[in-house]
Amino acid sequence: MKRTVVKIGIVAISILLLGILFSCGEEGGGTGPVTVTYTLVFVDQLSGDAVPGVVVYMNGEAKTAGADGKVSSSADGPIRLEGYIDPVTLYDLGFEIIDPIFYFYFAFTVDSSFSRTVILEPLPDSPAGYVIYGSVAGIVDGYMEVYSSGGRNLSLGEIDITDGSYEGTVYDTGVLYFVIHDGITGGEVLYYTTVEVAGDGEYNIAYDGTDIALAGDVSDTAGEVVAYLTLGEELIELNSEGLDSPFSIEVSHMGTDEIRLMAEGNDSEGHILCYSGGYSAAASGIDLSFAGGGTVPAVWDSGFGMTGPGTFSWNAAGNADAYTVQIMGVGDGTGVLLAFVEGTSLTIDESIDLSFIEVAIIIPMRTEGYVGISIVGPEFRFVPASLIRGTTKYYMAIQNEWTPPD
Repeated sequence: MKRTVVKIGIVAISILLLGILFSCGEEGGGTGPVTVTYTLVFVDQLSGDAVPGVVVYMNGEAKTAGADGKVSSSADGPIRLEGYIDPVTLYDLGFEIIDPIFYFYFAFTVDSSFSRTVILEPLPDSPAGYVIYGSVAGIVDGYMEVYSSGGRNLSLGEIDITDGSYEGTVYDTGVLYFVIHDGITGGEVLYYTTVEVAGDGEYNIAYDGTDIALAGDVSDTAGEVVAYLTLGEELIELNSEGLDSPFSIEVSHMGTDEIRLMAEGNDSEGHILCYSGGYSAAASGIDLSFAGGGTVPAVWDSGFGMTGPGTFSWNAAGNADAYTVQIMGVGDGTGVLLAFVEGTSLTIDESIDLSFIEVAIIIPMRTEGYVGISIVGPEFRFVPASLIRGTTKYYMAIQNEWTPPD
């Protein structure tokens, strides 16, 4: 027999699904329909080359990335996009986004065209790469991460720093971003800088920028502000600070690089996040006050469960305008489906096997200006970093769980 229980706390797998509202008006100032195009561009994390052959299901149609690595869907807008990236196909191609067991399902509406570059991590058979070594100024022990200007991690994780020196491998050349973490402070970012890497050899690292302070106000419920460096369509965390309002957070900075802020906090109903716009120099008056308007019931009669083959449905939760859904046991029974859904139902494509479902969890959310998907831990977003702004509130205290009948 189906059963619904009330859960308080966080889901077992750390996920975050956000959206971003695109409200652009009609093209050219006319009154006719607006053509909306949603494009995903798949690239190799190490080389930056396009990855053809990736299969994406969009609105019931399987689309395969061409030689340019692109998959797109167009229609007179606004349009509802529903589907997923096939992790099995990714694995067969020798790539993954986070892990080959995750299905990233999306069901949301857009009214403005946009493109998203999706960085794919190659599975273990990596190229030889370039061996680099040298000194690192201002640090004794810690580690570094190396990125391209487009946000591709070229060090495949971390390169250790010992006694102020390092040796490791990077997988591309050019002007690269080195993010230096201090081991003494538990991995806090000491600074970031750029180095032009031509190939194997010695490259000594030193900070050549100027620290900037970003200041503003946040809601009384805020517990932390996080600063990110924007590289292409990605966000790289630089610094975080527990705070009271008003706040001031100091970060390293170079040239015209863009820094973005995120405030996070909790209240009696659940987790809240608020993203700012971007800043390329010191700024003040940044408003990170969380949007209010919480009207969810203390106990949510969700009615959450499967109503037919491949379809989940539920009752609305107060003023929640979107829902995150996590389903464990999809595919061969080991997969996990993570979804962001507008509305009160989700029909999962028949190409995904649901016969081994163990449990499904749903969390209502209130998005102030959001429509799209972001999954954190590690981060993967369905929208570019430049579009991430606004407040999202997760009503964690009334999340519900469904298990299939025995």
